[in-house]
Amino acid sequence: MTHIVDALLSVVPAPGIRLKSTHIGDHKTTCPACSHSRKKATDPCLSVTISEDHGDTKALWKCHHCGWSGWTGGSGRR
Repeated sequence: MTHIVDALLSVVPAPGIRLKSTHIGDHKTTCPACSHSRKKATDPCLSVTISEDHGDTKALWKCHHCGWSGWTGGSGRR
C-alpha cells in the first residue's frame, strides 16, 4: 500500500490542483487556472482521473469551463 501512496504523491497533477483524496478513480475539484475568476468560484469544474496500469500510476485532468488539461505519470511522466 505504501508504494501506491508514494506513487500517487509523485503523480499529483499540476501545481494548484487540490484533491480531497489521491485514491485511484475519478475526482472533481476547482480549477487553479480559472475558478478564482469565476462567479461560481467553488464549482468543481476540473475532472481528475487517477489510474494505475501495470504498476504505473498516472493522472489526467481537464477543466470543463476553460479547457485546461494535462497529464502526468506513466511511462511518459511530465
